[in-house]
Amino acid sequence: MVNKFDVIIIGNGPSGGALAAALANMDLKIALIDIKPLIGGETQVKPDPRTSAIANYSAKILDNLGLWQDLGEKSGLIEQIRITDNDSPLFLHFDNILINHQVMGYIVYNQDMLSIFHQKILNSNNITFFNHAVVSVSSDAYKATVTLDDGRIISAALAIAADGRMSKVRELYNFEIRQKDYGHSAMIGYVTHEKPHNNIALEKFYSSSGPFAVLPLKDQHTSNFVWTETHLSSTAILKLTPEKQAELLNDKFGYHWGKVTLASKLYSYPLSLVHVNRYFQDRVLLFGDAAHGIHPIAGQGYNLSLRDLEILVAKISEQLSIGGDLGSYQMLESYELARKTDDTNMIMITDLLNALFLSDNPLVKLSRQVGLKLINTISPLKQFFMNYAMGKRND
Repeated sequence: MVNKFDVIIIGNGPSGGALAAALANMDLKIALIDIKPLIGGETQVKPDPRTSAIANYSAKILDNLGLWQDLGEKSGLIEQIRITDNDSPLFLHFDNILINHQVMGYIVYNQDMLSIFHQKILNSNNITFFNHAVVSVSSDAYKATVTLDDGRIISAALAIAADGRMSKVRELYNFEIRQKDYGHSAMIGYVTHEKPHNNIALEKFYSSSGPFAVLPLKDQHTSNFVWTETHLSSTAILKLTPEKQAELLNDKFGYHWGKVTLASKLYSYPLSLVHVNRYFQDRVLLFGDAAHGIHPIAGQGYNLSLRDLEILVAKISEQLSIGGDLGSYQMLESYELARKTDDTNMIMITDLLNALFLSDNPLVKLSRQVGLKLINTISPLKQFFMNYAMGKRND
């Protein structure tokens, strides 16, 4: 027996969870599939240090979809950003005074975000959750079909794979991809510190190892960090005692917030670039990191997924209003055309920034320092970069 739905969403993580929550209670019959359970309800403990940076415009997307209010209450604010290049005394200072005191962005624990999205899913009347793994995916002219590990078969007009950068659906369906290993790993965690962060984010670039980002959390004395090192160095650091890791972190922080204390285990993942040539095949669409995984250097990865979310929800709503085919070639191509240029541009920018700040070439180093000084002294140029970081575009 085949279980029939209008839309299948594979993956209940930050992208798939947001999509399912945005479509909750619409006139759609939705199947949500993930081997990981839903985690609705309050999360008191934060064993998982992973966070997401949500730009100002991305928060507005979530707000328009009814997903921001609870999330905003749990988020740290970014009102200033300080950027340094190695040990140079020059630094770039983005201050929201230049943009009428708007919040530039927000930092939220992924666990809190998932709890809010999943609770909305659990409260919906149109989403059926299958707590199983996907075994196979196929499609024909009329439907996409997914087989689960318990033998059940699910079909829908459209199957959306939001199963992350290592997407199993992308592999099963043989999507062509562009990949690049950056040769580095990111270690993430959170710390407590003596001085308040005052809603300031730090971005330190080291040509010997890569960027080190400090991100303000809701508590003024707690910050998240993204610490980039070569694979070899990160492996060695992960084997150190927490006390030794904390010593290294204090050196990295530079005592901006006083002494820092490591308050979580380090979580590590390899840095890579992944981008599919086409976002869909037949009635199977790749969404979020399954379609594009970028370097975290600018904190824009999840913001790309949220801009995907805005367009995809609009396309689905449009098809519903006219009684159209949710998985038609025309519909999926229009989504791809609306998103691919923005995704490609951000991939190019982050790839270039990573190469630029890793370079030890004296001319490149001089150019970096001159560039930081120019941006810091020319207010209109600084405002342009601040608005871009906030997610504002001219389109």
